Order: sequence, then C-alpha cells, then structure tokens
Amino acid sequence: MTNYFRRQLALYVEYHRDPWNCAAHVLGIVTLFLAAILPLTLWPITRFGDHVTVATLMVLPVLAYWLVLDPAVGLAILGAAVLLLST
Repeated sequence: MTNYFRRQLALYVEYHRDPWNCAAHVLGIVTLFLAAILPLTLWPITRFGDHVTVATLMVLPVLAYWLVLDPAVGLAILGAAVLLLST
C-alpha cells in the first residue's frame, strides 16, 4: 500500500467510524456505481469487429487508478468489475 493511500485511508476511517455510516457507504457506492454504469452498458461501440460498451471504457480509468493506489484492492475491484460488466 502506498503512503499516499495510507494517509487517505486514515483520514477516511477517522471521519467514518459510525457503523451506520459504513453501511450507508457500502450500499450507496454500489447503487451509485450501478446507476451510472448500467445504462452505459446499452451503448455499444464496434470497431474492427470488436464489441465494447461505453461502460467498459468509463470503468478503465477507475480500475487503473485503484491498481496503482493499492494492487490488492485494485485486483479485487477488477474482478468484481469484470463479473459485473460481463453479465
């Protein structure tokens, strides 16, 4: 884990110790992600016979950010994103 990520995480944890706040964040972040990405899965882009959606293109920078920030967490998010985007 990088030092920058540790500092950010420490600040986040300090402000979010309440269990209700944590539960709201888990549900809220997943809901916001799905609300933003699901409609974009209906917008296909086909180039040179390959099919990709706008959702995939929008998720790539976020996945790269998490992989650089913390490779272990990034890989977990990458796995979840692959599963969600392929369904």
